[in-house]
Amino acid sequence: MKLTTRLFLAFLLSCITIVVLMTGIMRYYAIRNFTTYIRDVEMKQASDIIVRLEVEYQKYGSWDHIRKNQAAWEEILRSVMQSQRMKQPPPPAPDEVYFRQPPSRPGPPPQDMPPRLMLFDKDRQPVFGKKDSTRNYVLKAINLDNKTVGWLGLLRPERISDPIQLKFLYRQSRAFIVIGIGILLLAALVSLFLSRQILLPVKRLAEGAHALASRRFDTRIDVRSSDELGQLSLDFNRMANTLERYEFLRKQWITDISHELRTPLAVMRAEIEALQDGIRNINDEALQSLHSEILLLSRIVDDLHSLSLIDSDAFSMKRENINPSAIAKNVVTAFKSRFEQAGIKVLPITDNSPEIRITGDHERLAQVFSNILENTLKYTDSPGTLRVGIASEGENLHMIFEDSPPGVPDESMTYLFERLYKTDISRSRQKGGNGLGLSICRGIIEAMNGRITAGTSDLGGLRIDIMLPVSEHI
Repeated sequence: MKLTTRLFLAFLLSCITIVVLMTGIMRYYAIRNFTTYIRDVEMKQASDIIVRLEVEYQKYGSWDHIRKNQAAWEEILRSVMQSQRMKQPPPPAPDEVYFRQPPSRPGPPPQDMPPRLMLFDKDRQPVFGKKDSTRNYVLKAINLDNKTVGWLGLLRPERISDPIQLKFLYRQSRAFIVIGIGILLLAALVSLFLSRQILLPVKRLAEGAHALASRRFDTRIDVRSSDELGQLSLDFNRMANTLERYEFLRKQWITDISHELRTPLAVMRAEIEALQDGIRNINDEALQSLHSEILLLSRIVDDLHSLSLIDSDAFSMKRENINPSAIAKNVVTAFKSRFEQAGIKVLPITDNSPEIRITGDHERLAQVFSNILENTLKYTDSPGTLRVGIASEGENLHMIFEDSPPGVPDESMTYLFERLYKTDISRSRQKGGNGLGLSICRGIIEAMNGRITAGTSDLGGLRIDIMLPVSEHI
């Protein structure tokens, strides 16, 4: 059974239950209230009997004359009923039927009312006949000189037996049933409309999911509401954007890797074929060239392996208290001779913060600093300058690496940490760069709950900012 059908049936069954209960309750209270109305009318019609009984009690001073003579009670009822009939207006003429107002006084009492009347004394005991409880009677007081001298009781009927009354109740019940059926038909139409409207976004989501499963990552859903389903559609679109981006990066990743590997392999193949053909002699220079290309391939493979570990759960990261300032100073010291050979001046490290510790991996953090300094060596023109600053900012350690020109174009700053991204491919090839160093740096820093960004340096070159959460002060 489809979800639309199930939702439609759920709505419909709920409406059927409500309508059936409503019809039953309305019919029950209609009969009950109608019975009360008939009883009130009968009690109003019995008001003449109460007046007559007040006169009888005043005349005899008690109910003994009725208690000892039940025929007197019947005579009282008969005379009152006859008097009421005489008071009824004559039937209207044929031409007055539709123009005359209905009589203001009620019509004659039902034929079965007198047998249902009972006279009780002031103590609510029956004046004649067998003792009967007043619980089954509707009582109306008989007062004389502001004192209750008796009660006129009207026996509650067990059921309605008058044909006119039964016909009225039948018509009311039939009207309730017809109205209920009409409401159910309307509820069925509304339920069908609502079930389709509610599940329309779900249908769109299902179609979108099938499209994504077919690798159509450009699929988007038109959001037409702000409810939970609308929010789900927005989340679906965000997921589709992410999948489309990763699909693009995957294709770009494969293209870039093949390009990075093709270039050194092509160089090695050309040199080996030259050696085989005797164009070049096998000497130290040729072997050194081949060795350089092999080292370049090894670096690319190692960097790719590091990135794959960062993306997987297999990336090993120690959790120990380390001193980033000391690590940075040691790495800069290790690179100092190479900077001097490249004609790059290393300014004294500015460390305006107390010695602090963070939770991280000593070797991985040293690898980050090494990659940043390697980029400075490869891309900074000689003569150049390197400046390193360390400062404590609240609960973070801020480390800054700045170098002199050339800088990075502003449009390239956003992509600088993307894998295999290079601002100048030919220049990167000459310098031995593969576009993976900063990607590795970002993976390591983020694994240590830090943040790394790039910007323009005051020295004219590139500025790298690293923010690491502080573990403790020492």
